[in-house]
Amino acid sequence: MVIAIIDDGVHAPTPNNLIFSLAVDEHGGIAPHTGYTDVLSHGSICAAIVRKYAPDVRIGSIKILDSTTRKGDCANLVTAIYWCIEHHITIIHLSLGTVAAYDYPPLLNAVNAAYQHGIIIVSACKNGSPSSYPASFSNAIGVQCDCALEADDYYAREPNDHGIDFSASAKHKIQELIPTPFQGSTPVCNSYAAPVITARVYNILSNYPNLTLDQVKRELNNTSRQVVSSYNPLLYKQSDWFHRVKLLVVSDAPVPLDNLRQWNVDHIVPVQSESALQNLLSSSSDSLPAAIHSSQLLHPDQWIAAATSPLIFLNRPHIQDWKAQKDRIYIPTLIDDYATRQPIHNERPVIAILQDISHSDYPLGSRLKEMFIQNHYSALYFSEFPIDILIGAVYIDNPEFYSYHCLNMAECLGADLLLMHTTMENIQTLHPDVILCDDSHASYLTNELRNDAQVIFTNSHSLEQLFHSLCAVICE
Repeated sequence: MVIAIIDDGVHAPTPNNLIFSLAVDEHGGIAPHTGYTDVLSHGSICAAIVRKYAPDVRIGSIKILDSTTRKGDCANLVTAIYWCIEHHITIIHLSLGTVAAYDYPPLLNAVNAAYQHGIIIVSACKNGSPSSYPASFSNAIGVQCDCALEADDYYAREPNDHGIDFSASAKHKIQELIPTPFQGSTPVCNSYAAPVITARVYNILSNYPNLTLDQVKRELNNTSRQVVSSYNPLLYKQSDWFHRVKLLVVSDAPVPLDNLRQWNVDHIVPVQSESALQNLLSSSSDSLPAAIHSSQLLHPDQWIAAATSPLIFLNRPHIQDWKAQKDRIYIPTLIDDYATRQPIHNERPVIAILQDISHSDYPLGSRLKEMFIQNHYSALYFSEFPIDILIGAVYIDNPEFYSYHCLNMAECLGADLLLMHTTMENIQTLHPDVILCDDSHASYLTNELRNDAQVIFTNSHSLEQLFHSLCAVICE
């Protein structure tokens, strides 16, 4: 079992047993690293911390960061992760990350691919930020430091608190640092907290080599000196870990009737009642995640343990015991992490989207988000329609959240603009700069709305024309 430390290189004698030392070259290939790596390099210190708490560890190094600036290209990180997949690496350690929106899609694909191949990724969150990537991805173990902890202490955070799973100590006595101004102690930062979790993961897998990521996270909590009884590693608030789903529609919940695959739906199964849903979930042999869309409040306490595949709740269920399930569960409560009672002044452009999901060729909000990200704009996509969760939207089940939680989330994540899939009833709450709608909404747009926002009719534009029209209005 080998830990690959992807960083600015590891000084060969530091771990005593450096299995390989590689680097991503200027052509994007992986080659042996023949240059000198300082004993005090960022990667060397991470390796020393891992070795301190897992003395028998076997370490490999992939250099992607510049030795002086400690900066690098996300494409090189993606290359290094895929190399680890191809070479059957067990654990990847990343005391690095990004907050750039355009890095998100390729990095998420790489992390999810590593997860599918059984690789455990431990990643430090960016210092001074509530989230960064890949630390905040569901299929990585995100780590932040807690200045009150020392040595190898750590504890589990509330499930998916901004995607960060554990807080750990960054205070370590390292022999290599004795002759430096640090006098043997590591600087306190997230980079040097993550190796504590990496070492612990190595020790756990040494005894139980077949554990999954979620099982490793459970074992991390159970063997911590500060066990968090409420921690549930199977409970997820982010939708970045599933793609194709089967959609179980309870009662008459609205769904897109055309082009289901545009919403990542493989097939729809109508369900007449909650009891029928229970029978279906307990008898299904399909491993595809089951997305449950209901127009009524569900009470899954009695049947959640019977599910044989991951469950994705598109509406908030009423449940008291989340620990009965056997597989992953998604609940649409990510916005709660950004709850605030203080209204927030917004200067970001707001694009309101009026789109009938029952008869749409494609989800306009997600397509526009992708296009903005490709052009290096960080766009947040909110929706009042639960089905949009399947295409990455943050679900908003209370329009009052717009002035509070949504804008707070935009502040915390440094979003450049907001996309809101909304209804005519709530559009004035948004104070949008642009309204996107088809001709059928024209008669409902008041003069006040038309004066305050520019209206663009979607049925007279191609997607590319629509994007360029938006940029002409808001991307100044």
